[in-house]
Amino acid sequence: MCPTGGSDALPSVRNLAVEYETIDLGAIFRVSDTTRLGVMFKNVVGFSYKDEYNGFTVPKYATLAMSHTIGPTTLTLDSEYIFGRFGGYEKQSADIWFLRGGIEHRLTRHICLRAGLVYPVVAETSASGNLKEDIPWPGTGASLGLGLVLERFNIDLALYGDPGRSYVAQTLILGATGTLIYKF
Repeated sequence: MCPTGGSDALPSVRNLAVEYETIDLGAIFRVSDTTRLGVMFKNVVGFSYKDEYNGFTVPKYATLAMSHTIGPTTLTLDSEYIFGRFGGYEKQSADIWFLRGGIEHRLTRHICLRAGLVYPVVAETSASGNLKEDIPWPGTGASLGLGLVLERFNIDLALYGDPGRSYVAQTLILGATGTLIYKF
């Protein structure tokens, strides 16, 4: 695994591979035909099959979400809290809370436009202190996306302001991502 996104074969890229497994739990409740509520807990249990990673831990995630559809438009809102101790022998702690909102508008049967906003309410770690103080303007993460829904495939493309990379670089950094889903 290469955390920098480059080739593991390149000598200038540092490899970081931690063989650590987690168990996540989640549920979606359909309140009505147009409204859903969801809850998710990530890293409920963590373990490694290799002895050298037995002391490794990751923070826990708790997410509460809702979505509501009005005609061709879906509105979403969620709250995610990241907490607990993480790391190897020297444990750090995290206390991070995000609010996220999004909108998806279906232009045609096959094409959707999307936009989202991430606001860090609290962002503190024992190693770095208050991360919110150093997040460059505008202090939030935003995204714009395009979705293509076909019979056997979903293709999603997004451009976003990356709060994590912006924090490290101390300037606004844009990222892009794509997802391809094949329906069996």
